[in-house]
Amino acid sequence: MGIKLKITLAFSVVFILLSLLVNVVVYQHIREMLIGESAATGVAHLQANLRGLRRLLVITSILSAVISGLISYILARVLMLPLQRRIDESLQQQQNFFGSASHELKTPLAILRTELEVGLRKPGLEEGVRQLLSNQLEEISRLQEVVNEFLVVSQLRVGSPSLYRRPFDLSVLVVKVYNQLLPLLRQKNLEPVIRFDEEAADFIVTADEDKIRIVLLNLLENAAKYGVRDTPITCKVERSATAEELTVEFTNITGTEMVNTENLQVAFYRSDLIQKGAGLGLWLCNEIIRLHEGRIEVSSGNHRFSVKISLGLAEAAPERALSA
Repeated sequence: MGIKLKITLAFSVVFILLSLLVNVVVYQHIREMLIGESAATGVAHLQANLRGLRRLLVITSILSAVISGLISYILARVLMLPLQRRIDESLQQQQNFFGSASHELKTPLAILRTELEVGLRKPGLEEGVRQLLSNQLEEISRLQEVVNEFLVVSQLRVGSPSLYRRPFDLSVLVVKVYNQLLPLLRQKNLEPVIRFDEEAADFIVTADEDKIRIVLLNLLENAAKYGVRDTPITCKVERSATAEELTVEFTNITGTEMVNTENLQVAFYRSDLIQKGAGLGLWLCNEIIRLHEGRIEVSSGNHRFSVKISLGLAEAAPERALSA
């Protein structure tokens, strides 16, 4: 229930109670006056007057309730305007900072990554130094992914993200994502399993490859973080001949019989506070897939957790920026 509705209901209840109290007092006062005059006019005339008075009070009570509701809504709207402006300004400032910080971080991270890559190519490096630089390069790459996600989030929050649609092979992207997160899978000895639809002619989809990459990385990373050690993480890539769409489904084994999926696509929601992350993963995936006019489905049961994304195969001009 919104705060404006709560204020409206509060004012309405106060006004209605006051009007009822006034009506009761007036009714009692007029009733006493009529009873005092009943000796001259008769009991029948008194009863008729009381019935008319009750009808009048019922009508005035209904009118009072309607008028009270309207007045309460107007008052709540007027009282909320300054607060709403402050909230909007604060949110806008936060989004501006969010987007600016993401932009500012992209350049130094790119420079650090380039320097590390150049350093790793130098001959004669000690194995310990090479391993250290490799680990740092992995962390820099992960930071770049996080910054890109933050940038997309800031764009989504202000409602102005851009999609750069072009045809690409979704199966190749899936393999690249698995290779990128292979060290994370090895930490828990999770077996990577990829199954491609053998009857599909190809897996070409027209979409924003960078944003779909963010989706796949988030889904596979979540499967790795919440999957049970020494179990497989399965990815099925299929092409539907009837619906003209491609689907990618990630499935991992869970320690519990069923995971509550009700709030998983809510921004900043985290089902497990022990795990790292800001709780933006599935929300961000859902928003990106929605921009592509696709859909995302989350299900859980029998110690399994699955997330399936569906993307249409509609043609679009390559390298064309679309403002959502």
